[in-house]
Amino acid sequence: MENFALRPKSDYMNTAGFESLAVLTERWQSNLDFYKDEIRFLHSLISKYFIWLTHEDNVSKVQQLAAKVSEVDKERGRLSQTVAKHMGHLTLLMENAYTHDEQTFREEHAKLEDELSAFVKAFRSIKQEVFQVTERVIESEKLNRLIAAE
Repeated sequence: MENFALRPKSDYMNTAGFESLAVLTERWQSNLDFYKDEIRFLHSLISKYFIWLTHEDNVSKVQQLAAKVSEVDKERGRLSQTVAKHMGHLTLLMENAYTHDEQTFREEHAKLEDELSAFVKAFRSIKQEVFQVTERVIESEKLNRLIAAE
């Protein structure tokens, strides 16, 4: 997925039209929905290998990893709710510019964009960690089974 921090170095946040901000906000929600599926896959990957683990160190690593994935999922859920609320503010502004303070909205938008960017960075990091740990665990468990079979 692309980086959420698409804000140009210029004065974009203060000059962008509401329609442009709405398109960007809808894309954020769509991407968060995609991350929900990705996180579901990571949980599935972890649980499929967890039941076959025999080495105690591997069990501990996988449990810690599952906890990290759950934390990332909680943050995704929080961000999804925040984006939906933000879209509601934007809709009100588009219907009637006096229902919500425009400058406060733009500051909220910039802050949300920064939070989404941090989430993407954290997600990518945990995804990479899941794949690395899964690979190491599979190799060590294969080695344990080969040694036990002899």
